Amino acid sequence: MSKWTGILGIGILSIAAFVAHAQQLIPPNITSDLDVTATKGDFFTYQILANGDTPMSFTAVPLPLTLTLTDNTISGVLREAGTFNIMLTVFNMAGSQDRILRLTVLNNGASLPPVFISPPQATPNPAIVGTPVVFTAVASDPEGDSLTYAWEFGDSLIGAGASTFHTFAFAGIYTVVVTASDGQNSASGSLQVVITDDSGGGGGGIVNEFQILRTTVTFNFKRANKDRLALTGEIPLEAAFRPAGTPVSATIGGLTRSFTLNARGSAGDANNVFTLQGPARFGTGTVALPVGFMLILRQQDLFSQLQSLGFVNADVRRQPITFSVQLTFDGQDFGQNVAVRYSARQNKRGFAK
Repeated sequence: MSKWTGILGIGILSIAAFVAHAQQLIPPNITSDLDVTATKGDFFTYQILANGDTPMSFTAVPLPLTLTLTDNTISGVLREAGTFNIMLTVFNMAGSQDRILRLTVLNNGASLPPVFISPPQATPNPAIVGTPVVFTAVASDPEGDSLTYAWEFGDSLIGAGASTFHTFAFAGIYTVVVTASDGQNSASGSLQVVITDDSGGGGGGIVNEFQILRTTVTFNFKRANKDRLALTGEIPLEAAFRPAGTPVSATIGGLTRSFTLNARGSAGDANNVFTLQGPARFGTGTVALPVGFMLILRQQDLFSQLQSLGFVNADVRRQPITFSVQLTFDGQDFGQNVAVRYSARQNKRGFAK
Protein backbone atom coordinates (compact mmCIF):
# COMPACT_ATOMS: atom_id res chain seq x y z
CA MET A 1 0.00 0.00 0.00
CA SER A 2 1.40 3.38 -1.02
CA LYS A 3 1.54 6.39 1.23
CA TRP A 4 -1.21 8.15 -0.76
CA THR A 5 -3.47 5.11 -0.71
CA GLY A 6 -3.20 4.98 3.07
CA ILE A 7 -4.05 8.66 3.45
CA LEU A 8 -7.02 8.26 1.11
CA GLY A 9 -8.26 5.30 3.10
CA ILE A 10 -8.02 7.19 6.37
CA GLY A 11 -9.92 10.11 4.78
CA ILE A 12 -12.72 7.85 3.61
CA LEU A 13 -12.96 6.27 7.05
CA SER A 14 -13.11 9.75 8.66
CA ILE A 15 -15.91 10.88 6.36
CA ALA A 16 -17.79 7.67 6.99
CA ALA A 17 -17.41 8.14 10.74
CA PHE A 18 -18.63 11.74 10.49
CA VAL A 19 -21.69 10.68 8.45
CA ALA A 20 -22.46 7.92 10.92
CA HIS A 21 -22.22 10.38 13.79
CA ALA A 22 -24.44 12.91 12.00
CA GLN A 23 -27.04 10.21 11.41
CA GLN A 24 -27.19 9.64 15.16
CA LEU A 25 -27.74 13.32 16.05
CA ILE A 26 -31.06 14.09 17.73
CA PRO A 27 -32.96 17.18 16.50
CA PRO A 28 -34.36 19.60 19.09
CA ASN A 29 -37.72 18.99 20.75
CA ILE A 30 -39.12 21.94 22.72
CA THR A 31 -40.45 20.81 26.11
CA SER A 32 -41.15 24.09 27.96
CA ASP A 33 -44.73 25.19 28.70
CA LEU A 34 -46.24 26.99 25.70
CA ASP A 35 -49.18 28.65 27.48
CA VAL A 36 -47.98 31.09 30.14
CA THR A 37 -49.83 33.73 32.20
CA ALA A 38 -48.15 36.67 33.96
CA THR A 39 -49.13 40.01 35.51
CA LYS A 40 -48.44 43.47 34.16
CA GLY A 41 -45.66 45.22 36.14
CA ASP A 42 -43.98 42.00 37.25
CA PHE A 43 -40.45 40.90 36.30
CA PHE A 44 -40.92 38.01 33.88
CA THR A 45 -38.51 35.13 33.28
CA TYR A 46 -39.08 32.23 30.86
CA GLN A 47 -36.62 29.52 29.82
CA ILE A 48 -36.89 27.80 26.44
CA LEU A 49 -36.25 24.14 27.26
CA ALA A 50 -35.60 21.49 24.64
CA ASN A 51 -34.30 17.93 24.30
CA GLY A 52 -31.76 17.04 21.62
CA ASP A 53 -28.07 17.23 20.86
CA THR A 54 -26.08 20.28 21.89
CA PRO A 55 -24.96 22.88 21.13
CA MET A 56 -28.32 24.62 20.53
CA SER A 57 -29.23 28.16 19.54
CA PHE A 58 -32.52 29.95 20.24
CA THR A 59 -34.71 32.69 18.75
CA ALA A 60 -37.99 34.22 19.96
CA VAL A 61 -39.95 36.69 17.82
CA PRO A 62 -41.75 38.99 18.13
CA LEU A 63 -41.15 39.88 21.77
CA PRO A 64 -43.03 42.59 23.71
CA LEU A 65 -40.94 45.76 23.69
CA THR A 66 -39.64 45.40 27.26
CA LEU A 67 -38.57 41.74 26.97
CA THR A 68 -35.22 40.45 25.68
CA LEU A 69 -33.78 37.04 24.84
CA THR A 70 -30.39 36.02 26.29
CA ASP A 71 -29.25 32.53 25.29
CA ASN A 72 -32.42 30.51 26.04
CA THR A 73 -34.00 32.93 28.57
CA ILE A 74 -36.66 35.57 27.91
CA SER A 75 -36.78 38.20 30.64
CA GLY A 76 -37.83 41.74 31.48
CA VAL A 77 -40.50 43.81 33.21
CA LEU A 78 -43.95 43.42 31.64
CA ARG A 79 -45.22 46.90 30.80
CA GLU A 80 -48.17 45.98 28.59
CA ALA A 81 -51.14 43.71 29.17
CA GLY A 82 -52.61 41.54 26.44
CA THR A 83 -52.03 38.28 24.64
CA PHE A 84 -48.77 37.80 22.73
CA ASN A 85 -48.02 34.95 20.33
CA ILE A 86 -44.23 34.45 20.23
CA MET A 87 -42.52 32.11 17.75
CA LEU A 88 -39.87 30.04 19.54
CA THR A 89 -37.23 28.34 17.36
CA VAL A 90 -34.47 25.99 18.53
CA PHE A 91 -31.59 24.94 16.21
CA ASN A 92 -28.87 22.28 16.40
CA MET A 93 -26.76 20.29 13.93
CA ALA A 94 -29.62 17.87 13.28
CA GLY A 95 -32.30 20.42 12.48
CA SER A 96 -34.72 22.86 14.09
CA GLN A 97 -38.17 23.10 15.67
CA ASP A 98 -40.71 25.93 15.86
CA ARG A 99 -43.40 26.36 18.48
CA ILE A 100 -45.77 29.21 19.43
CA LEU A 101 -45.56 30.52 23.00
CA ARG A 102 -48.85 32.12 24.06
CA LEU A 103 -48.04 34.72 26.71
CA THR A 104 -51.07 36.23 28.44
CA VAL A 105 -50.30 39.33 30.52
CA LEU A 106 -53.07 40.33 32.92
CA ASN A 107 -53.68 43.76 34.38
CA ASN A 108 -52.70 44.27 38.00
CA GLY A 109 -56.13 45.24 39.34
CA ALA A 110 -59.46 45.97 37.70
CA SER A 111 -59.53 45.77 33.91
CA LEU A 112 -62.09 47.12 31.47
CA PRO A 113 -63.11 45.27 28.30
CA PRO A 114 -62.11 46.48 24.82
CA VAL A 115 -64.43 48.83 22.89
CA PHE A 116 -65.03 48.62 19.15
CA ILE A 117 -64.12 51.88 17.40
CA SER A 118 -65.13 50.47 14.02
CA PRO A 119 -67.58 47.55 14.01
CA PRO A 120 -66.80 44.50 11.87
CA GLN A 121 -67.15 45.05 8.13
CA ALA A 122 -66.97 42.79 5.08
CA THR A 123 -65.91 43.70 1.54
CA PRO A 124 -67.53 42.79 -0.77
CA ASN A 125 -70.90 42.02 0.77
CA PRO A 126 -72.86 40.44 -0.90
CA ALA A 127 -70.14 38.28 -2.46
CA ILE A 128 -70.05 35.37 -4.88
CA VAL A 129 -69.15 31.82 -3.87
CA GLY A 130 -65.40 31.33 -4.17
CA THR A 131 -64.59 35.06 -3.97
CA PRO A 132 -62.33 36.16 -1.07
CA VAL A 133 -64.12 38.45 1.39
CA VAL A 134 -62.00 40.87 3.44
CA PHE A 135 -63.05 41.34 7.07
CA THR A 136 -61.90 44.26 9.21
CA ALA A 137 -62.60 45.53 12.72
CA VAL A 138 -60.91 48.05 15.00
CA ALA A 139 -61.14 48.01 18.80
CA SER A 140 -59.28 49.88 21.52
CA ASP A 141 -58.50 48.97 25.10
CA PRO A 142 -59.18 51.51 27.90
CA GLU A 143 -55.86 50.59 29.55
CA GLY A 144 -53.97 50.65 26.27
CA ASP A 145 -53.41 46.89 26.31
CA SER A 146 -52.51 44.87 23.25
CA LEU A 147 -55.50 43.19 21.60
CA THR A 148 -55.99 40.00 19.65
CA TYR A 149 -58.87 39.40 17.21
CA ALA A 150 -60.56 36.03 16.66
CA TRP A 151 -63.08 35.52 13.84
CA GLU A 152 -65.78 32.87 13.43
CA PHE A 153 -67.14 32.88 9.88
CA GLY A 154 -70.31 30.88 10.47
CA ASP A 155 -69.18 27.92 8.36
CA SER A 156 -67.14 26.19 11.11
CA LEU A 157 -63.93 27.96 10.02
CA ILE A 158 -62.02 30.63 11.93
CA GLY A 159 -59.51 33.44 11.36
CA ALA A 160 -57.37 35.89 13.30
CA GLY A 161 -56.20 39.50 13.12
CA ALA A 162 -57.76 42.94 12.90
CA SER A 163 -57.90 42.35 9.14
CA THR A 164 -58.33 38.94 7.57
CA PHE A 165 -60.02 37.31 4.59
CA HIS A 166 -62.18 34.25 4.04
CA THR A 167 -63.63 32.43 1.04
CA PHE A 168 -67.06 30.82 1.38
CA ALA A 169 -67.69 27.55 -0.44
CA PHE A 170 -71.50 27.65 -0.46
CA ALA A 171 -74.23 30.22 -0.97
CA GLY A 172 -76.08 31.34 2.13
CA ILE A 173 -76.42 34.00 4.79
CA TYR A 174 -73.59 33.75 7.33
CA THR A 175 -73.37 35.40 10.74
CA VAL A 176 -69.72 36.35 11.25
CA VAL A 177 -68.51 37.07 14.81
CA VAL A 178 -65.26 38.81 15.80
CA THR A 179 -63.96 38.86 19.39
CA ALA A 180 -61.35 41.37 20.56
CA SER A 181 -59.48 40.32 23.71
CA ASP A 182 -56.81 41.83 25.93
CA GLY A 183 -56.18 38.42 27.47
CA GLN A 184 -58.43 39.17 30.43
CA ASN A 185 -61.57 40.77 29.03
CA SER A 186 -63.17 40.61 25.62
CA ALA A 187 -65.82 42.24 23.45
CA SER A 188 -67.61 40.80 20.43
CA GLY A 189 -69.25 42.22 17.35
CA SER A 190 -71.06 40.55 14.47
CA LEU A 191 -72.33 41.11 10.96
CA GLN A 192 -74.17 39.10 8.37
CA VAL A 193 -72.66 38.27 5.00
CA VAL A 194 -74.69 37.29 1.94
CA ILE A 195 -72.97 34.79 -0.34
CA THR A 196 -74.57 34.28 -3.75
CA ASP A 197 -74.32 31.50 -6.28
CA ASP A 198 -73.38 33.11 -9.60
CA SER A 199 -73.81 29.92 -11.59
CA GLY A 200 -77.02 31.19 -13.14
CA GLY A 201 -78.87 28.01 -12.15
CA GLY A 202 -82.00 27.86 -10.08
CA GLY A 203 -82.90 26.56 -6.67
CA GLY A 204 -81.29 26.71 -3.28
CA GLY A 205 -78.93 29.63 -3.74
CA ILE A 206 -79.20 33.23 -2.67
CA VAL A 207 -80.97 35.24 -5.35
CA ASN A 208 -79.93 38.87 -5.34
CA GLU A 209 -82.34 40.13 -7.98
CA PHE A 210 -84.15 42.43 -5.61
CA GLN A 211 -83.42 45.87 -4.26
CA ILE A 212 -83.98 48.02 -1.22
CA LEU A 213 -85.22 51.38 -2.45
CA ARG A 214 -85.52 53.35 0.79
CA THR A 215 -84.52 52.85 4.42
CA THR A 216 -85.29 55.03 7.44
CA VAL A 217 -84.51 54.34 11.09
CA THR A 218 -85.58 56.52 14.01
CA PHE A 219 -84.48 56.06 17.64
CA ASN A 220 -86.17 57.84 20.55
CA PHE A 221 -83.66 57.96 23.43
CA LYS A 222 -86.00 59.98 25.67
CA ARG A 223 -88.98 57.62 25.61
CA ALA A 224 -88.85 53.83 25.77
CA ASN A 225 -90.33 51.64 23.04
CA LYS A 226 -90.77 54.49 20.54
CA ASP A 227 -88.29 53.50 17.83
CA ARG A 228 -89.26 53.05 14.18
CA LEU A 229 -87.84 51.33 11.08
CA ALA A 230 -89.23 51.41 7.53
CA LEU A 231 -87.96 49.57 4.45
CA THR A 232 -89.37 49.69 0.94
CA GLY A 233 -88.07 47.69 -1.98
CA GLU A 234 -88.82 45.31 -4.83
CA ILE A 235 -88.76 41.52 -4.96
CA PRO A 236 -89.02 39.20 -8.02
CA LEU A 237 -92.07 36.90 -7.98
CA GLU A 238 -93.57 34.45 -10.42
CA ALA A 239 -96.57 35.69 -12.37
CA ALA A 240 -98.80 32.96 -10.88
CA PHE A 241 -97.72 33.67 -7.30
CA ARG A 242 -100.46 33.52 -4.66
CA PRO A 243 -99.49 35.05 -1.27
CA ALA A 244 -101.88 33.26 1.11
CA GLY A 245 -99.88 31.23 3.67
CA THR A 246 -96.45 32.36 2.38
CA PRO A 247 -93.82 32.58 5.18
CA VAL A 248 -91.62 35.69 5.24
CA SER A 249 -88.78 36.64 7.59
CA ALA A 250 -86.60 39.75 7.63
CA THR A 251 -83.22 40.00 9.41
CA ILE A 252 -81.26 43.20 10.04
CA GLY A 253 -78.36 42.90 12.48
CA GLY A 254 -79.66 41.28 15.65
CA LEU A 255 -83.27 41.95 14.67
CA THR A 256 -85.48 39.30 13.05
CA ARG A 257 -89.22 39.45 12.34
CA SER A 258 -91.32 36.63 10.88
CA PHE A 259 -94.69 36.84 9.11
CA THR A 260 -97.24 34.69 7.29
CA LEU A 261 -98.96 36.49 4.42
CA ASN A 262 -102.70 36.54 3.91
CA ALA A 263 -104.48 36.42 0.56
CA ARG A 264 -103.92 40.15 0.08
CA GLY A 265 -100.17 39.85 0.57
CA SER A 266 -100.04 41.45 4.02
CA ALA A 267 -99.13 40.23 7.50
CA GLY A 268 -98.40 41.43 11.02
CA ASP A 269 -100.03 43.67 13.60
CA ALA A 270 -100.21 47.39 14.27
CA ASN A 271 -96.50 47.62 15.13
CA ASN A 272 -94.98 44.96 12.85
CA VAL A 273 -96.14 45.10 9.25
CA PHE A 274 -95.02 43.40 6.05
CA THR A 275 -97.01 43.97 2.89
CA LEU A 276 -96.68 43.47 -0.85
CA GLN A 277 -97.74 46.16 -3.29
CA GLY A 278 -100.46 45.55 -5.89
CA PRO A 279 -102.17 42.53 -4.27
CA ALA A 280 -105.18 42.69 -6.61
CA ARG A 281 -103.10 41.24 -9.43
CA PHE A 282 -101.79 38.17 -7.56
CA GLY A 283 -102.58 34.84 -9.20
CA THR A 284 -103.84 36.40 -12.43
CA GLY A 285 -100.71 35.75 -14.47
CA THR A 286 -100.09 39.47 -14.83
CA VAL A 287 -97.94 40.17 -11.79
CA ALA A 288 -95.32 42.78 -12.68
CA LEU A 289 -91.76 41.66 -11.90
CA PRO A 290 -90.47 42.68 -9.48
CA VAL A 291 -93.23 43.39 -6.95
CA GLY A 292 -92.93 46.15 -4.36
CA PHE A 293 -92.83 45.40 -0.65
CA MET A 294 -92.81 47.36 2.61
CA LEU A 295 -91.60 46.48 6.10
CA ILE A 296 -92.58 48.75 9.01
CA LEU A 297 -91.60 48.26 12.68
CA ARG A 298 -92.74 50.89 15.20
CA GLN A 299 -93.59 51.58 18.83
CA GLN A 300 -90.85 49.24 20.14
CA ASP A 301 -87.21 49.09 21.24
CA LEU A 302 -85.10 48.68 18.11
CA PHE A 303 -81.89 50.37 19.26
CA SER A 304 -80.68 47.45 21.39
CA GLN A 305 -81.16 45.09 18.43
CA LEU A 306 -79.45 47.34 15.87
CA GLN A 307 -76.67 48.84 18.02
CA SER A 308 -74.14 46.25 16.80
CA LEU A 309 -74.42 47.72 13.30
CA GLY A 310 -72.76 50.94 14.46
CA PHE A 311 -75.70 53.02 15.73
CA VAL A 312 -74.83 54.92 18.92
CA ASN A 313 -76.54 57.06 21.54
CA ALA A 314 -74.09 59.94 21.16
CA ASP A 315 -73.68 63.23 19.34
CA VAL A 316 -72.87 62.28 15.74
CA ARG A 317 -73.58 63.91 12.40
CA ARG A 318 -74.02 62.09 9.09
CA GLN A 319 -72.01 59.08 10.19
CA PRO A 320 -71.89 56.49 7.37
CA ILE A 321 -73.21 53.04 8.32
CA THR A 322 -73.52 50.03 6.03
CA PHE A 323 -75.45 46.93 7.00
CA SER A 324 -76.96 43.87 5.40
CA VAL A 325 -80.68 43.24 4.97
CA GLN A 326 -81.77 39.62 4.47
CA LEU A 327 -85.24 38.60 3.41
CA THR A 328 -86.38 34.98 3.30
CA PHE A 329 -89.52 34.73 1.17
CA ASP A 330 -91.26 31.38 0.78
CA GLY A 331 -87.95 29.57 1.35
CA GLN A 332 -85.99 31.76 -1.08
CA ASP A 333 -83.23 33.97 0.34
CA PHE A 334 -82.55 37.53 -0.79
CA GLY A 335 -79.86 39.88 0.47
CA GLN A 336 -78.50 43.37 -0.09
CA ASN A 337 -76.24 45.88 1.62
CA VAL A 338 -77.84 49.16 2.67
CA ALA A 339 -75.84 52.36 3.19
CA VAL A 340 -77.29 55.14 5.36
CA ARG A 341 -76.15 58.37 7.01
CA TYR A 342 -76.80 58.51 10.74
CA SER A 343 -77.18 61.64 12.89
CA ALA A 344 -78.03 61.69 16.60
CA ARG A 345 -78.18 63.81 19.74
CA GLN A 346 -77.21 61.99 22.90
CA ASN A 347 -80.18 60.95 25.06
CA LYS A 348 -82.57 62.61 22.60
CA ARG A 349 -83.05 61.18 19.11
CA GLY A 350 -81.23 59.38 16.32
CA PHE A 351 -82.19 59.26 12.66
CA ALA A 352 -80.77 57.41 9.64
CA LYS A 353 -81.73 57.36 5.99
